[in-house]
Amino acid sequence: MTTHRLFRSSAFAVLALITRAAAWGQQPAPGSNPVPGPLPPVKMQYDGDAKTGYSATNTGKMLRIRLWVADSLQQRKILENGLELWVDTKGRKNKTTGILFPLAAHAPQPGNAPAPTIRRQAKPSLLSLIQLQKEIKLVGFGEELNGLQNQHHPSGIDVALRMVNDTLFYEAQVPLPLLAGTTGDKSRISIGIIEKGKDPALFAGGDMPPGGGPPPGGGEGMGPGGPPPGDGPPEDMDIEQFANNVIWYKFDLYR
Repeated sequence: MTTHRLFRSSAFAVLALITRAAAWGQQPAPGSNPVPGPLPPVKMQYDGDAKTGYSATNTGKMLRIRLWVADSLQQRKILENGLELWVDTKGRKNKTTGILFPLAAHAPQPGNAPAPTIRRQAKPSLLSLIQLQKEIKLVGFGEELNGLQNQHHPSGIDVALRMVNDTLFYEAQVPLPLLAGTTGDKSRISIGIIEKGKDPALFAGGDMPPGGGPPPGGGEGMGPGGPPPGDGPPEDMDIEQFANNVIWYKFDLYR
C-alpha cells in the first residue's frame, strides 16, 4: 500500500511538472521562468517601474534574453513606442551594440506635423501591432549587419514577440561570436533594456504654423486658452506613456 502511494505521488509530481512546462504562457510571477526552451530554469528578475520581468542565458552559442510583461498599458507602450536592447561587453552602460525591436509604430516624420486625428482613430489590437513588426534595426554589429534587417536574420540574430494568455513575451538571441570580448572565462557584461516613451510631438496636431514658432496669441503650441480641443493627449492616456523605462543589469556569461 505504501509503495503504491509513493508511486502515485511521484506520478502526480511528474504530471504537474509537465503541465507547468506546457502552460508556460500563463501569467508568471516574478522570479519564475515563463518562456519554454531546452534550458534549465533561469531566475527571472523583475523591475516594478517598468512592470517587466527579464532574464539572460548563455546557451553556449547564443546570448538569449527574455522579457515578459503582463501589464496591458506597458504592453501597448512597448508595441507602439518601441524597445531598445543594448549589450555592453565591457560591463558599462554604453549604447553602442544593440537591437531596436519592436520599432515605433507611429514615428512622426521629420518636418511633418502628425495629423491631429491620430489619437481619435480606433486603437489597433496588440496582436495586429505584433504582426506589423517584421524588421529590426541593428547597431554596432558591423557594417554588413547594421541597419534595418529581417527580424529572423541568417546571422543568427533573432527576435520574436508573442501574446500568450494576456502576457507579452519578448525573446532575443545573439550569437556570441558577434559580441566582441565575450570569449573569456570571466566575461561580465551589461544588458540594457529601454522601453521607449511616447513622443509628445505626436500630439502637436496642427497647432504649429507652417513657418514654425508658436501660433498667434498663445504660448508655444497653444492658443489663448490652451491647446485647441482634441489636440492634447487623449483623456485615457496615462502619463507613464511619455516616460522611458530603463533597466541596466550585469550578467556573467560564464558562471
